[in-house]
Amino acid sequence: MASIEGAVSDVQLINKEFDGKTTTSGLFKLQTHNPSDYWEIKISPEQVQSGVLNELKKFETDPNNPWSARPVLINVGKKESVFNGQKFFSFVLHSIATQKQK
Repeated sequence: MASIEGAVSDVQLINKEFDGKTTTSGLFKLQTHNPSDYWEIKISPEQVQSGVLNELKKFETDPNNPWSARPVLINVGKKESVFNGQKFFSFVLHSIATQKQK
């Protein structure tokens, strides 16, 4: 797990159907500044139910307007999966770091 700071954009719900059951997970983009990069980070169905997606929407910025960027510190992890013998990596949200100001 690692902590990374960036601007959150494109927060969205994703519905997946598997064996007749629909699960709702989430996905968002994180723009980092040093080095400059875009990451797609997945949100688990449990986190969507607990309100993490709504918390992220408070920090969401317009990707076309760089002046609207509000940095947020999040904790992410790397998930590895195998499909047809090939390894795939994805980033998964662990938590939003708490920020207390004095």
